[in-house]
Amino acid sequence: MDQSQSQGQQEPYIKPAAVPQPTLNGLYNQINDAVFDKDTRKFIEDEKANNRIFTKAQKDICWGNSAMIPLRDPKRWRLDPIGNPVFYTLRGCHGALCHEYDHIIPFSKGGKTSVHNCQILQTKVNKFKSNKVGISLEELKKSSKPIKLSHRDMDMIEYSIMGNIQRYDMKTGEAKEVEQQLF
Repeated sequence: MDQSQSQGQQEPYIKPAAVPQPTLNGLYNQINDAVFDKDTRKFIEDEKANNRIFTKAQKDICWGNSAMIPLRDPKRWRLDPIGNPVFYTLRGCHGALCHEYDHIIPFSKGGKTSVHNCQILQTKVNKFKSNKVGISLEELKKSSKPIKLSHRDMDMIEYSIMGNIQRYDMKTGEAKEVEQQLF
């Protein structure tokens, strides 16, 4: 002990140098650097800039660009590129009439989320296609849940889901509700 401490005197207080406080952005970047590698962060930034999920408007245009089924209401029924019939309200399920909106060129391979890169696919086909590029229609057909439906079958399905049946008139371009004896 030196003499000043032994006589009860304290050393003068010296204020420590100011410690720089990280900004919120700086903290965010430090956490990001610790948790994500550069490729992952780039993917997240790309996804923010080009959302991988189609908007309702894009989905409606994509649906409208798909092949129609003769005599069926095109707002309800369409064909995917393989020829599988799909029903508009059956999205994200796994049955033979269910569909998803697919990036033709996968988002993970640089495909954009645009109507020009959108197609409807039966859900099972879309799961098989995943992020493959250049896959043939024949390969996709092998992965599908094939279903052959008569117009009467479609009437039953449409009535069960929608509560009515609509037929499409190619001449007028209108869908009209029809009375149909199903049983």
